[in-house]
Amino acid sequence: MELLVTQNMAMHAAHLGRPAEALTLARQVLETNRLTPRLEALFRTREARALAQGGDISGALDSFAKARSLYMEGVRDSEPYWFWWINDQEILWHEGMIYSDLGRWSDSLEALQRSIEVTPARERRRRYHNLASLLDVQVMAGAWVDLESTMEGLLVYTGEINSSRVNEILLSATAKVLHSPASSSAMDAAAMLREEIADV
Repeated sequence: MELLVTQNMAMHAAHLGRPAEALTLARQVLETNRLTPRLEALFRTREARALAQGGDISGALDSFAKARSLYMEGVRDSEPYWFWWINDQEILWHEGMIYSDLGRWSDSLEALQRSIEVTPARERRRRYHNLASLLDVQVMAGAWVDLESTMEGLLVYTGEINSSRVNEILLSATAKVLHSPASSSAMDAAAMLREEIADV
């Protein structure tokens, strides 16, 4: 359970833009624990994300390459019960966010799109979260043509899923869309998405 708490702390530190704290937490675990390959993969992704946010390009890519290799070793019987969500879509999402932190928009968009494609329809909360991340990166990359369909996909979930973290991402991204060169229909979709979030 201590590992779960620590990884959550590292995740939140990264989300809040505190890479030094996230890196310290991840490496504390990596350097002091004997981990299964899949658990080490999880903490390597935390390490890679922190390094990317800190501007260490080669360090981030090397760490994520290790994470991917460890993940591919599969699941051990000794894995803790809470590791279930460490799967293909999670790894792809991390890859997309790491590339986003590095400003590699094309690679980020490709990984995030793939993370959505491999997420089963029943995992609605994860799809909602990953679509929000995709929209955020599309805005940063200036992918104005593509983001309209992403917002349409998000509108499917806004009435049933309430996530303060996702709402924060969406409010920021849609505000930028409303002051962008995007089409009028994309701006209409952004305004509708904001209204839907406000009503939840």
